[in-house]
Amino acid sequence: MYEQISNREFIDRFQVDSLGAVVLSREIPVARQKLMEYEDRMHQLVSQKREVAEQSGDNWHDGAFKPTDDAAKILVEQIAKIKKALQATEVSEPDSDEDRATLGSRVKVSQNGEEYSMDIVGIPLLHESESEVTACSIESPIAKLIIGKCVGEVVILDLTSLPQQIEILGIDQDFGQKASTHEQAN
Repeated sequence: MYEQISNREFIDRFQVDSLGAVVLSREIPVARQKLMEYEDRMHQLVSQKREVAEQSGDNWHDGAFKPTDDAAKILVEQIAKIKKALQATEVSEPDSDEDRATLGSRVKVSQNGEEYSMDIVGIPLLHESESEVTACSIESPIAKLIIGKCVGEVVILDLTSLPQQIEILGIDQDFGQKASTHEQAN
């Protein structure tokens, strides 16, 4: 079921129902490109495997295919994730004046005294992590806690016997548009 919704609708619906898989509008062209790259790579691996089998004749052994089989397994998983994402609900970029953390936000947090930033994204696989910023899936426990929250709010991440306090220090809704504009220029 493919659907397009605004980011404000996403926040409202995220808090009351399960939307299933979602993807930012800007992630779709990147996902299509990655899908083509991965499928091309898969065809190359199949060709390599065929060459090994042809060259080895009756002398091949199971270990001859292990490197290509391992790489193919990873590619199959990545291709499946991207295909699923391309069928997901498409969510528009957050409005500049949105004060809540949402899909497409860059959020600066303090977790047990350590400050870091994360980008809340639909498909982390598509995002190259900057050293100081982590791509965080909306399906992750921390994103689920902070979506819909504002600067200054505190949430408790309780995944272990030591719950962690997370304070939202800043929310940037415009970083995604800046990144998209920069990518289109290059």
